[in-house]
Amino acid sequence: MFKYLVKWVLNSLILIFMLQFYTGIPIWTAFMASALLTAITYVIGDRLVLREYNNTAATLTDGLVTLLFLYMAEVWFAWGLSNGNILFISAVVAVGEAFLHRYIFQDELKGAYKP
Repeated sequence: MFKYLVKWVLNSLILIFMLQFYTGIPIWTAFMASALLTAITYVIGDRLVLREYNNTAATLTDGLVTLLFLYMAEVWFAWGLSNGNILFISAVVAVGEAFLHRYIFQDELKGAYKP
């Protein structure tokens, strides 16, 4: 549960700040989007891909899921995000996820050294 909370805080900080910066959508909307995205990326990226493959695969998965999520949200809700904004936010989330996987989820990395 601690790992999920750390991931949620990281993604929330990134998404709320960046969505507010680029679109000015209400904070509550950005908060709900970050909560939903965190739940999706936790299940797909951290529970499935990270355990089966490695940090790189999980980071790319999290970045791609973020990209698809933001693109779909833009199409459905017309937040005013450009493709460049979506790509940049996804890249920032992916970089944050890479550090998160390395330092918080390190025990779940496949083949990780465990003394």
